[in-house]
Amino acid sequence: MKTLRVATLCLALAGLTALPAAAVSVGTQDTFEDGTTNGWITGGASVFQPVNVPDGGPAGLGDAFLRLTSSGSGGAGGKLVGIAGAQWLGNYVAADVTGIEMDVINLGSTDVNLRLYFSGTSGSGSSVDGVTVASGSGWTRVAFSTLPAAITTALGVPALDVLSNVSELRLFHSAAASFPGPNIAAQIGIDNVTAVPEPGTWATLGFGLVMIGGVLSRRRRQVD
Repeated sequence: MKTLRVATLCLALAGLTALPAAAVSVGTQDTFEDGTTNGWITGGASVFQPVNVPDGGPAGLGDAFLRLTSSGSGGAGGKLVGIAGAQWLGNYVAADVTGIEMDVINLGSTDVNLRLYFSGTSGSGSSVDGVTVASGSGWTRVAFSTLPAAITTALGVPALDVLSNVSELRLFHSAAASFPGPNIAAQIGIDNVTAVPEPGTWATLGFGLVMIGGVLSRRRRQVD
């Protein structure tokens, strides 16, 4: 009987952490330490593709980061934008990903206002609140909410639907909560881009682990 209760608790905990088949998950992270762009691009027509810089990240010497550049011209590459790799696509709602954090540095001479843009078969949306990174700033840790209330969408599409089926994620500059942003001559660095959970998710998981640990401990004492 006790064995059955332990098995039931284990199944319940598994239910808390189970995710549908999707690329993005809590803990997804791009550190760029492998020398690549981790799949980030800026669009095929732009000559200003992302560059992996091997030194000068938040940790200093030997810490790689990704550099994004825009020209401010009217042609391709005029807007500051980074298109994330496939690891950032999928169902943010089911995966309990409620935010994306990253380290950012402004390497240019113009302040930038960064936002996230999500697109999928259900529609598209962008961050309601932008994050301003001043010109000449040092490395700064910033956070973007991916909760439905933090995303404004086009044509009245529910943000929940957009976040449930993301086929493209972009980081872009815009003073307004609309995509695409204006042309701007700018250059930024990003690093340690991380998908983070709702705080209660880890609390619930921790409680489940403590419960299972307690049951197993009592069972061992009874056997002994």
